[in-house]
Amino acid sequence: MSFKLPAVFGLVGIFYVWRRSRATRYPPGPTPTFLTGNIRDIPSGGSEWVQYRDLSRKHGSDVIHLNILGSHLVVLNSVRAANDLLDQRGSVYSSRPRMVLIKELGWDWNVVFMSYGEALMAHRRVIQQEFQPRIVENTYQPIITRECKMLLANLLHAPDNFVAHLKSFIAAEIVMIAYGHQIESDEDVLVKIAEEVRVSTVDAPPPRLVELLPLREDILSPAGRK
Repeated sequence: MSFKLPAVFGLVGIFYVWRRSRATRYPPGPTPTFLTGNIRDIPSGGSEWVQYRDLSRKHGSDVIHLNILGSHLVVLNSVRAANDLLDQRGSVYSSRPRMVLIKELGWDWNVVFMSYGEALMAHRRVIQQEFQPRIVENTYQPIITRECKMLLANLLHAPDNFVAHLKSFIAAEIVMIAYGHQIESDEDVLVKIAEEVRVSTVDAPPPRLVELLPLREDILSPAGRK
């Protein structure tokens, strides 16, 4: 027993040092604490982009790294960094993060959440074909013009409701182009659904445990729930 205890501590120490050494491959960022990493360094409370900008300036890099309970978060704080990594080297860095809960709930069909691969490339080709300047001008311009006129009329009638009018304007364009459905009022069922989704996304709680600790993914599986 006296031999096993030092051996266990030794293995834990080696594992910790190994994990710390792996972090040297990542961009600069706040020093992680043991076990929880940088969970306290994640910006919150509003205007998170300003807090990320301050972190970037503090560490002298427009690309910073945070370790969240063992999951790695890389933050891009400039257009140049985003263009270099996501455009110029898109085949390497343009995939999506591993989102266990979203895919388990059946949203893996959504192009926004697709991992980089043949399915995503096929969807992107369709999107690019349908939104070429020539097609937008010939097919979607009448829709855009109509909704612009409606937006101006609403602003003239009730200028204080600027934000609500702008939401209606954007929603009407998207729904008509994507689904061929004409929105006539804010009471439209598709407008309400879109707003509920937006609110649930904005007001969502912090990342679920299953996202931070992927080893517990089995909890969500049918076998894990039995």
